[in-house]
Amino acid sequence: MSRKILFGIVLILVVISTVYLFKRPEEEIYYSEDPATWIQEKSGGVKKVNVDSITKGDGWDADDQLFLIINGSETVFPYEGYYKGQYFDREHIENREVKMRVASDFKPNDGIIEGYIVERKVNESLEVFIFLDEDWKNLVYPTNIIWGEGYSKTKPFIFNEVSDGVYMDRIIDDSERFDFNYLQSNTGIIVGDVTQEKVLNGITSGVTAIIFQ
Repeated sequence: MSRKILFGIVLILVVISTVYLFKRPEEEIYYSEDPATWIQEKSGGVKKVNVDSITKGDGWDADDQLFLIINGSETVFPYEGYYKGQYFDREHIENREVKMRVASDFKPNDGIIEGYIVERKVNESLEVFIFLDEDWKNLVYPTNIIWGEGYSKTKPFIFNEVSDGVYMDRIIDDSERFDFNYLQSNTGIIVGDVTQEKVLNGITSGVTAIIFQ
């Protein structure tokens, strides 16, 4: 076989390989629907709620807020809370000790009440996943969920353990509480030792809860 023919064959193979690489479809990322896979184990017994897995790549947490793409718009959900009636926007500290925290990573059984909320849009539904730790279960009771336009909906939090010391419950959010293509929310989701009556009357005295706006 002459060198010219051999060179031609090699050149053709290179061209075919290049075309294949450029045309090869991107691999689809698999997102599990098993809540147990949404909790990552970190060092020191810390648990991490994987926002990317839950939202299927449409959400991320930063600056103590959840960012979520809904209908092409970037919607921001800030986190707030009350610890025994005292307001905080990330964590509550007394005498240099953290008593309560709202964050995607937390450590069960460390004496700190911790919780986190993630929302996502699936078809026409807005699904909300609420994660609370073992300290919450032991120290905050009864725990209720209050949500909807005008805070019209309420249910007790069901402590379904999805990882050691981590509990999850799920609700369907009320799309009527949003305006301007989900860019503005008129009410929030409240999880804690609250009642619908207290929420509607603006009573925060003694309340321990997290608020997802």
